[in-house]
Amino acid sequence: MLSRELTEAIASATPIAILRALGADYEVRAQLAGNPSTPEHDLRLLAGDMTSRDVRRAVAANPSTPAEALRRLVSDPDSNVRYVIARRRVVPADILRLLATDTDAAIRRTVTRRMARSGAAHAKKE
Repeated sequence: MLSRELTEAIASATPIAILRALGADYEVRAQLAGNPSTPEHDLRLLAGDMTSRDVRRAVAANPSTPAEALRRLVSDPDSNVRYVIARRRVVPADILRLLATDTDAAIRRTVTRRMARSGAAHAKKE
């Protein structure tokens, strides 16, 4: 468990260089991955953290994660990481199309339902 001070530092405007220096710790990496203030460059790096699926899940859930990092995570070996992407509020259409053919049935169902709702919403607007 992270100390209160470290958690506050990660959530605040602590210089990224200091946070990077602390980043060797799993919990710090996971906190950084989930922090919407983490720079896109760092989120792209954390998306490749093959030592921790929790870090990759946090990147996948982070609303600030750039599409480039999501495209990397869409082929993640952990289906939970891909599921998090499928459940995001905003997902680029090309990524949804990839997830629609995922090997995991729950991910395919989630994407199918999402696309059906999206189509219904577009129909209501017209």
